[in-house]
Amino acid sequence: TGVQTCALPIYKDGVNYEIAAGLLGFTNSNLINQTVDAISAKDLGNLFQLIDQIIESGQDARRFTQDLLDRFREMLIAASSEDAGNILDELSTEQLEVINKQSKNFSKADLVRISDVIAQGLNQMRGSTVPRLVLELICAKILINSIENPAKAAPQNTANKKVKSEVSE
Repeated sequence: TGVQTCALPIYKDGVNYEIAAGLLGFTNSNLINQTVDAISAKDLGNLFQLIDQIIESGQDARRFTQDLLDRFREMLIAASSEDAGNILDELSTEQLEVINKQSKNFSKADLVRISDVIAQGLNQMRGSTVPRLVLELICAKILINSIENPAKAAPQNTANKKVKSEVSE
């Protein structure tokens, strides 16, 4: 009867995205979006709060980290290819718009660097008894590197290049 009680809201209200994602172990896209936004804003305090929210909700830190790596992969593809919609054909138009918008906040070099840090951290999580700590270290490494090396971490856009060329003249 315990299973029936747990399943009652699903039968009664139907299955929505949040319920399905939770049941399947996937990360809610809002959490991924908030995490990407916090990384873009270089807000380590907000990142730690999001990690706490993720862990306290019962989300698996490894699964979240894999989903975050997938998002940075998607943003790299969106930033690098005019044909991103065909490459990322499993995404809805709405998801692709969000990814395109988010990718504009990072240079391609940043997207590669951040993806690499996340991938290394994901490997460190294998067999770890403290995946939360590893996730927190991943986020700290991402932001500490971008804060210490702002020239490498700054998004590359034509306005920045124009200002730099005018200053050097």
